[in-house]
Amino acid sequence: MGSILTLTGAGNAGSSPSLVGLKAWYKPDAELLAVGDGNPVDVWADASGNGNDVEQLTGSKRPTFIASSTINSGPAVRFNTTVDTYLEQGFPSGFGSETGQTLLIVFRLTSDVSNATLLTTAVGSEFYGTLNGADSQFEYRNPIAAVTLSGLAPKGPFLGVATFSDSGNSTHLELVGTASTTDADFGTLTTTLIGIGAANASATATFVGDIAEILIYDRDITGPGLDQSKAYLQRGYGV
Repeated sequence: MGSILTLTGAGNAGSSPSLVGLKAWYKPDAELLAVGDGNPVDVWADASGNGNDVEQLTGSKRPTFIASSTINSGPAVRFNTTVDTYLEQGFPSGFGSETGQTLLIVFRLTSDVSNATLLTTAVGSEFYGTLNGADSQFEYRNPIAAVTLSGLAPKGPFLGVATFSDSGNSTHLELVGTASTTDADFGTLTTTLIGIGAANASATATFVGDIAEILIYDRDITGPGLDQSKAYLQRGYGV
């Protein structure tokens, strides 16, 4: 089993993800660790410097901080569909009309669930998963294209990577070290919200499981930047 190398974010001393185009970054930093094991998370602070904190004002809908999660026993935020827990930022800053996007998310499903939203950045733009017994399926949707990976080993943990490029006419979904797929189509997108654990404020398609870290870019960083960010997360979480 892998292990977390540090409790203040993934990676080791001196390592970091690519910062170019990074608009939101959610990780197990000192503020999250201070919440304490088993306590509700009302705010997950954005470490990118753009102020895109996600929050939950309703106490009953707050996810839980877990100090030793299902993601190789490291810290994570746990979401539970029984009470529809999720976090959101309704007015994200620093985004514009995007001709590309990159999402990286370290997560693990913990229970059977159908079409559960892990992360959304606009109406119709979502990264979601389904777990049914011994089979899991994941999809990255945007307003024009949708790419799907199915028939995968259950639960994870996984490092999910989703990108689109309008100039390259492509939408790509990868579970690192497991499978990947690409569709030759995409348009532009404007990030109008950030939702973690549900598709929107009505808490539809809620996620069941643990999320350790999320990186959101306003461009396709395929190349050295993406390689750097993937390596940072892989070192930190053993995924």
